[in-house]
Amino acid sequence: MRDLVSWYNEAIHKEPWTVAVACEFVFRFLAIHPFQEGNGRLSRALFLMSLLQSPYEKIASVVYCLATDRHIERHKEEYYIVLNQCSDGKFAIDPKDYKIEYFLRYMIKVLECFKELPEIRIKPKHIQKNTNLPTRTVANALTTLLREEFIQRHGRGSATYYQLVF
Repeated sequence: MRDLVSWYNEAIHKEPWTVAVACEFVFRFLAIHPFQEGNGRLSRALFLMSLLQSPYEKIASVVYCLATDRHIERHKEEYYIVLNQCSDGKFAIDPKDYKIEYFLRYMIKVLECFKELPEIRIKPKHIQKNTNLPTRTVANALTTLLREEFIQRHGRGSATYYQLVF
């Protein structure tokens, strides 16, 4: 674990692809499997923490709006299949023996689920219904996404809707 944390602390600021570093960190953590219980939940928290520590402000500023844990929980079977593809079900001392690209592709797919159908104009009520989040939480998330220019607001009052810009 000490070697993994040392590698991560150096790589997160040196490597150009924050998501790739976060994926490798999480996969290697899962391969070590340091705890009897809770490794999966902790690994997903570590993934978000890695994105929060990204030197790229746009990534770090929207992390708390991403429900990656919820998405992975809903697609657990696929998640475990991908993890097994990376390691063939075996622990390896040398991280180069893992096929981390499978996990990276999967996590990028998870992140992309948040920008599916960018042409659709979404109302706050739709977000609340699909996420079961309180009105205030949705409003705060939308405010942050607007400020960081990830979404655009159209209309006024009850006719307000939002659309992704990337």
